[in-house]
Amino acid sequence: MFVPPERLREYWPDVRPALERMIAEHDELWLPEDVYADIMAGGANLFTTTDVRGFVVTQFLKTPYSRTLHVWIAHNEGHGRAAGFFEQIKDIARANDCQEVTFESDRAGFRRAIPGIRQRLLYSFRLGD
Repeated sequence: MFVPPERLREYWPDVRPALERMIAEHDELWLPEDVYADIMAGGANLFTTTDVRGFVVTQFLKTPYSRTLHVWIAHNEGHGRAAGFFEQIKDIARANDCQEVTFESDRAGFRRAIPGIRQRLLYSFRLGD
């Protein structure tokens, strides 16, 4: 379910604690305030499950030759794995004329092995015609 910016305050008490846990667990550089401000300014979008136990924050990236749905933040406290929600992400991308979906992930194994290292992997998926 898409949450319009003018309704973000209603959902924020459920979203913010999850963002704070993500920052602590994954050493993210952004703050919950960054996410809030970007959604309110129209630079990002919030989609939630009806119980707000799962949500994604997306951004649209545009180039002269394509439009990409970037999944900035994904969180799920409910049942199922992230791959189970990928069809919904693709539906959001298609509904917004995107040709590609991207998301990032960290590799905790390297972080544990090499103190101070930061690594992010960028994954992408091209949508078919």
